[in-house]
Amino acid sequence: MRNTYSTFRTFIASPGDVAIERQLAEETIGRLNRTVRDTIGAEIDVKKWEHFAPVAPNLPGERVQQKINEEVERCEFFILILYRRYGTVEPGQTVSNTEREIEAILRVHRKNPGRKIFSYFRELASNADPGEQEVKVRELREALEKIGLPYRMYREPHEFEQWLTHDLYDQLFRMHLSGFKQQSLMRFWRFGETASKVPRLGILYPPVERSTLTAGRDKDYWLNRLTAQMAFEDYKTIQKIERSFQLLRFDQYRIYPFTDAPPELQSMNRVWLCLPRNRSGIKALREHLRTRFSLPIIKDRPGVIEWQLASGDRINIASSMTEYLHRQRSAMNISGEWHGQLNHIVAKDFGVLARLQRDNTEDAEPLWDYFFAGIRGLGTWGAAWFVDRRYKLLQKFADSENIELLLQVTFRNGRILDVIDVSDESEDFFKSEADSNVIGEVIAAYKE
Repeated sequence: MRNTYSTFRTFIASPGDVAIERQLAEETIGRLNRTVRDTIGAEIDVKKWEHFAPVAPNLPGERVQQKINEEVERCEFFILILYRRYGTVEPGQTVSNTEREIEAILRVHRKNPGRKIFSYFRELASNADPGEQEVKVRELREALEKIGLPYRMYREPHEFEQWLTHDLYDQLFRMHLSGFKQQSLMRFWRFGETASKVPRLGILYPPVERSTLTAGRDKDYWLNRLTAQMAFEDYKTIQKIERSFQLLRFDQYRIYPFTDAPPELQSMNRVWLCLPRNRSGIKALREHLRTRFSLPIIKDRPGVIEWQLASGDRINIASSMTEYLHRQRSAMNISGEWHGQLNHIVAKDFGVLARLQRDNTEDAEPLWDYFFAGIRGLGTWGAAWFVDRRYKLLQKFADSENIELLLQVTFRNGRILDVIDVSDESEDFFKSEADSNVIGEVIAAYKE
């Protein structure tokens, strides 16, 4: 039995005249979850407008739209079911919630065409005078065709149920059992042979320093835990790496704080997380000569990413996270314990993903060092996200080739929105991304 799952947040948008289909959708997803949870380690979490906490009457339309936008942006799957109606307009509003949901997902699609949208339209009889709502449904079908978004037509609810079952199973198995993804990851993850009874791979993370961990008056609380405490971003990085290993059915690895590395580490393949806080990782990087990157430590704190441009020049790339956080969180008026509102921000930062063959090994098969590194934790997390979600871009590298990529990570509303390869961008690009005016424009666009 698996004890961890990949959860795909799914939003269902449907007006009142497809209540039967909406109920069938939830039942279908429930049956599917019982089947796939322990086979491919996936589950679908359904969200609908009805699931949200009641909102105040006469809430301004823009606030309703904001709440819908936030939920739709967080979903991986969006299920749209329509017949004749386009949704009921509530008192005090100008458009229906269904219409707002459709506007939100189309806006998301323009920014991220990879978001999976399942659209189902019940067949309409010929109607000389269809009415305003039916006209909108027909216009939406035409709009989806123009932008290349597929949809399915069905005659009655049972046929819809069959289509939805097929589509969800197909998508989950494609995402989790994709032969192409497996092939891509097998080419990226190279594990040289190690001595018998020695794990082939060690993942080494920097434990959170004791000075930052307190629980009331018990200063030794975290020292009594089974494992050393790790930063949230490092945890997310390991989670993404383990997801790859599950797909590859690779289990010959162990996870260690770098302060408690095993004596046989030198004879293992190694993954180093969050280099600015990982002193052993910095030392391991220095063993590799002529790399495109380094992460110098300035006054015992993370400093910059030193990166070699395509021209051969080396530049220092600083993190813009501090300015993004300060500009948005300073206006939130939150004190005391961490509050979820702090996640409602947009931010960008840089990270490095590297695979470097070890030059100092005498093994028949070379050993490898992997580096998932950022100036801040977001860059480390983003490097693992890139391997998990942008694995197709790793196909261009030969099996035995060193890999060094500089990545730009975009974070929004509590999750990574996207990670892009900026390895060959010019110095002007990095200056622009650090410009205060550009940061302000990104924040302003997020708040629209």
